[in-house]
Order: sequence, then C-alpha cells, then structure tokens
Amino acid sequence: MNRRSFLKASVTSIAALPLAAGFFSALSKVARAADADLPAIKEADAQAKAFNYCIDAKKAEKAKSPACPARKGKEHAGEFCSGCQLYTKVKGEGKAEMGKCLVIPGVLVYGGGWCNSYSKKMS
Repeated sequence: MNRRSFLKASVTSIAALPLAAGFFSALSKVARAADADLPAIKEADAQAKAFNYCIDAKKAEKAKSPACPARKGKEHAGEFCSGCQLYTKVKGEGKAEMGKCLVIPGVLVYGGGWCNSYSKKMS
C-alpha cells in the first residue's frame, strides 16, 4: 500500500467514526426500550426465593416476620438493589425505580429491593 492509499483509507475511516457512534447509540436505545418491557419480579418466584430477594427492603427490616429474614441486621443497613454493582437502572424514580440484575436475569427488580448477593457499587 502506498502513502496516498493509506491516507485515503485513514481519512475515510476517521470520517466514518461519527456514523458508527450514532449507529451503536441507536442500538443501545433499542436494547433499553426492550429491557423496560421485562416483567417485574415477585417474591414468590423461585429465583427470588433462592437469593432471599425482598421487593421492599425497608419494610423487610421493620417487619417482625419479614419475607426475607436474611435482610435483618445492622450489617445490611443502607443496602438496596439501586446501590449494588449487579444492578442497572432501566426505568422509574423513587419507589417505582426498576432495573436489571445480573444475578436474577429475565425480570426487573426494584431499586428499593435487596437480595443476599448484594455487592456495594464502587464510587
């Protein structure tokens, strides 16, 4: 390859970068829209039971016989799905916030929930 061919190829490649970025951004938006259509998890689901998942971790802390007794204890104070490394927000705000969890695939979990796979997000 001579210098002229190399420069043409380089300029063409550099010019195509913004187009490629736009294409991949559009794909990402489509994927996020599909994630928003996933069903919400229920505490009765087998996956939820396997990980002691609680939909509302604050309520579980205060209950005398919580749905997920593993949540009780000061060592779990402040632990919620929204603060976990395995959680990615998909939609909603506050109590209605929901996202995907790497441990419980195929459903959306609540941001205010908790399971025994909690791993604090790195700042």
